[in-house]
Amino acid sequence: MRLKGPIAKLFSFSSRDHARPGQFISGPIPPGAPSHVHPYARFTVPFVHQGHVNLCGDACVEMLLAFKGRPYRAKLRKNPRGIVEGSNTDELSEWLAEAGVRVYSLPLPHDRRWTPQLLAAFLQKSGPIICQGSMHFVLLTGIHEGHVFIHDPWRGQNLTYTLDEFNRFLAWVPDCMLAASA
Repeated sequence: MRLKGPIAKLFSFSSRDHARPGQFISGPIPPGAPSHVHPYARFTVPFVHQGHVNLCGDACVEMLLAFKGRPYRAKLRKNPRGIVEGSNTDELSEWLAEAGVRVYSLPLPHDRRWTPQLLAAFLQKSGPIICQGSMHFVLLTGIHEGHVFIHDPWRGQNLTYTLDEFNRFLAWVPDCMLAASA
């Protein structure tokens, strides 16, 4: 089901870039930097709309592969599944592997709370991360201090959330965060 016009507005479907000029005041942490330097990781990732209500995972795979420079064209114009059938992390991992990308799940903190330092370390190591929430996938593109930057294939690109909001969004199940190496 492709939403257009007032219906799309009602459900917050947006192609707008939500980044604000001057928003980023820090850069990558250099090796041996003093401990007061705030964790930072930020990637410029091509944005892809999901197009249909159940194609968020497909769009996240498309964005991640575009970032990695891998050819992959999800069929997002036409819905390949029924409108109530989405995708799961096993399928996303399979699609990434088919494109020649090695996929791994991030180990989740036992207390269900990412810290800026830990999340920045994983982002710096692997690049953007596909994250699963309750019936929705987004692409984590960065972190700066206590804020994360998300490409949400439904709501738009460069959305900013607090780390607490991000922690509440996550599904906290095995494989809810997928990273990829070249």
